[in-house]
Amino acid sequence: MLLSEFLILLIGAKWFIDGSEAFDEFDAAKAIRSVRDSEGHGTHCASTAAGVRVNDVSFAGLAAGTAVGGAPYAKIAVYKVCWQGSGCADADVLSAFDEAAKDGVDIISLSVGPNTPQPYDSPTSIIKYHAAVAGILVSESAGNEGPGEGTVTNVVPWAMSVGASTTDRVFIADVELGDGKVIEGLAINSFTEFLEGPVALVSGGAIPSASFSSEDASFCVPGSLDTTAAFGKVVLCKQKLVHSYPNGTLDRDYNALNAVLEAQGYGAIIANENFSDIYFPYNFKLPLYDAPLPESGISFEQAAEIETYITDTPSMPTATVKPPATVFKTSSSQQVGPFSSRGPNRITPDILKPDLVAPGVDILAAYTEAAGVEDAAKYTLLSGTSMACPHASGAAALIKAKHRTWSPAGIKSALMTTAKPFKTGTSLDWGAGEIDITSAVDPGLIYDLGKEDYDIFLCGFNFSESDYNAITGQDLSACPVPPPGHSALNYPSMSVSEDSDLVRTLTYVDDHEPAGSTYTVTVSDPAGASITVDPQTLTFSGLEDKKSFTMSIRITSSQTLPSFGSITWSDGSHNVNSIVMVHSFK
Repeated sequence: MLLSEFLILLIGAKWFIDGSEAFDEFDAAKAIRSVRDSEGHGTHCASTAAGVRVNDVSFAGLAAGTAVGGAPYAKIAVYKVCWQGSGCADADVLSAFDEAAKDGVDIISLSVGPNTPQPYDSPTSIIKYHAAVAGILVSESAGNEGPGEGTVTNVVPWAMSVGASTTDRVFIADVELGDGKVIEGLAINSFTEFLEGPVALVSGGAIPSASFSSEDASFCVPGSLDTTAAFGKVVLCKQKLVHSYPNGTLDRDYNALNAVLEAQGYGAIIANENFSDIYFPYNFKLPLYDAPLPESGISFEQAAEIETYITDTPSMPTATVKPPATVFKTSSSQQVGPFSSRGPNRITPDILKPDLVAPGVDILAAYTEAAGVEDAAKYTLLSGTSMACPHASGAAALIKAKHRTWSPAGIKSALMTTAKPFKTGTSLDWGAGEIDITSAVDPGLIYDLGKEDYDIFLCGFNFSESDYNAITGQDLSACPVPPPGHSALNYPSMSVSEDSDLVRTLTYVDDHEPAGSTYTVTVSDPAGASITVDPQTLTFSGLEDKKSFTMSIRITSSQTLPSFGSITWSDGSHNVNSIVMVHSFK
């Protein structure tokens, strides 16, 4: 790409630091006081959202091919708000939002979020509200606190919350045992000094150092391995979620690798209790992926096979850890990353979150080569809802480019009602499903929302007069009495905890058939509930025509909750699908 082309794509960059400087943890020595990316996270996200096409890229030969952003012809304005040590201060985020609104952006891609859900009157929730009212879609990461229930952290209904899904690409690192048996493992690794022949193999639990137990050594806790016994060998380490580690459970794989390195082992086989065929060393910075030694991740079941082999080969068990290779496996797709935050929405369970998912596991994108940055590289593989968010942001930008007058809610509706539900898990994991941009640019119908809808929604939160006015600029006297329930919002998904009669309004947006069309509804009942839709047919007379329907939900059994169903409006060419959740969350 020519420099002139890049300058046209990247139309501006600004940095905001005042809020971060107020924190005691702020590291002034490490702060690059400019728009320069000091960690790679921002570059990775920006190039995923709107990077131009670049051929022949990879990470150490893995995921080789052509890289291109979701909306490669979109213009990018960068707002740097995160700093080493102090993270991303709310004050800086708010300043960046204000500046972005003044600059006239259409989409804000926000791969930033809190560790816990924020109330709707928090500063960041309010600034997102004002962005939506100003016509700006905020696409934000759902959070990386999964897989526990109720861990989704970005939950406001006027923004789009994006979870992380897998792709059909995995990185296989086989382990060949001395008896010829091959164990299929996974790894991401740029290590190049692989030995061709077998290496002595030992279980970590068999070689504890003097001050650690055999259990500690089996988990490869740093310092737990005897250096003499581990020297030059492949060490089998087991990782259980219940085990406590000095740096927290999220860093358990990294700790095990460090333990093997410290003990001067040659390589590591790391067995994970929650292993699946989308396993990866769990973290968002490169060092945890790029193991500085041969490594392979396997399941506990596979570890049992290796332990049996070790027991049956008392003389000299051996293993050959092969370099990782890119393999395409359909079975690895349509899953949710284990880190991706799950629903329900703890602030408002009647608003289903996350809204949808997008690819966010082992994503190859541009990185930073800034001087002094650890593991600087042109391209690297990262995982997180931070990586999923810009996929959805790029898709939203493509829709906005085609439909310039659509509201943020209309764009989100198009992405949600055309998303593809997964066959495993539930909508608490993946919301409406995985984005399908081909369908989303031509959804046929949308569920639209605007300022008045959000203001009425906020009437139901017992805000004081001053707080309500501070958010909406309106008086509480404008609220209906009593205020409608939260599930009454004209949202593309439906969620209720009691028998309900919900009114929804659809807007006709099919510019291929501007004269109008007729849609018929199909219902899939949630377990323990029934859904009735009236009317069952909607006839639209042209573009922007609006039609309403009533969806009556009756709960027949609470023993099956939460349960999930759907309603789908179709004219034969378009399928406008809405997830329906019946729950007992409070």
